[in-house]
Amino acid sequence: MFNRRRFLIAGMGAAAVPTFGQYRLASPPMVTQAMIGGKQVVVHYFAPSMRGRKIMGGLVPYGEVWCTGANYCTTITSDDAGIQIGPMTLAPGIYAIWTLPNEKESKVVVNKNSHAFHLDYDESADIGRTAMDLKAPVKVQGIGDDKPSTAIH
Repeated sequence: MFNRRRFLIAGMGAAAVPTFGQYRLASPPMVTQAMIGGKQVVVHYFAPSMRGRKIMGGLVPYGEVWCTGANYCTTITSDDAGIQIGPMTLAPGIYAIWTLPNEKESKVVVNKNSHAFHLDYDESADIGRTAMDLKAPVKVQGIGDDKPSTAIH
């Protein structure tokens, strides 16, 4: 009886575990890094895809803080040196990057909560905000993609 129960539980557990290689995320995790002044800066994000949707002023309303990226908040890390973002001077560490889109001028929002999920923005954890230079969406192609998709970077 005990072996049968153990076999049944192990079988149910194995059936519940998906084979990750067969699934393709609509917004895959990405990492970009650069050496700035000899110090490493790393940005972790989930690459959002437009998939034919109007993003700014559509899916993402103007005047509301938006998760820069998809899924979890985008983070910027520098363990070696502080980071200067507009007028903000940040100590070495990890910070969340959010966006406040507007039609004429959007702002980047730097936040202390680097583990926030997509809709869990907490304004009380803001370090500061600064205007940013907007660029048009770019075409990107990931590994295993058969065609490029438009993404917001």
